[in-house]
Amino acid sequence: MSLGIRPLHRDDIPAWYRITQEAEPWAKETVPTLAHFRAAVSRREGFALEDEAGLVGVISFSDLTPCLDAVIHATVSPTTQGRWCSRAVLRTVFGFAFTVLALERLSAYRIVGVAQDRVGGFLEAMGFQAEGVRRHALALPDGFYDVALYGLLKGDCRWV
Repeated sequence: MSLGIRPLHRDDIPAWYRITQEAEPWAKETVPTLAHFRAAVSRREGFALEDEAGLVGVISFSDLTPCLDAVIHATVSPTTQGRWCSRAVLRTVFGFAFTVLALERLSAYRIVGVAQDRVGGFLEAMGFQAEGVRRHALALPDGFYDVALYGLLKGDCRWV
C-alpha cells in the first residue's frame, strides 16, 4: 500500500473532518460539526495524503504571514501508523513552505498532556527545535493545557 501526496482541495474537507474526529479526540469539542470545521480550515494551504482507498491525512499551514512564519499541522489517520512521513513527503512539504511560500520559518506545537508524548521527538527528528511552552494556551472542555512550541528556520532545514 503506497501513499501519494497532492495539493489540498476544498473538496477534501469532509474526509479531513472525519480523520480529525477519529485521530484527534479533543477536536470533537472544538469543532463539533462539519460546518464549524469548514469555517476553520477553508482557506488553508496544504497537502492531502492518500492511498488507494482515499484521503488518509492532511498537512496544512495556518496563520500564514507572508515571508515570515506558518504553523504546520499534520492530521493523519491512525491506520497509516508511521507510513505517511516519507522523505518525498518531507521534501514536498518543506520545499513548498520555504521555496514557494518563501517563508523564513515554520512553527509547530505539541499539546502537553494530550497523548502526544512522541510528537516532540518526531518534530525534533524533522529538524524543529524546542522554543518554549505557553502555559494554559489551549482551553478544552476538560481544562486548560500547555502548548510546547517548536521552530524550524529555512537555513536549518535539511529537506530543501
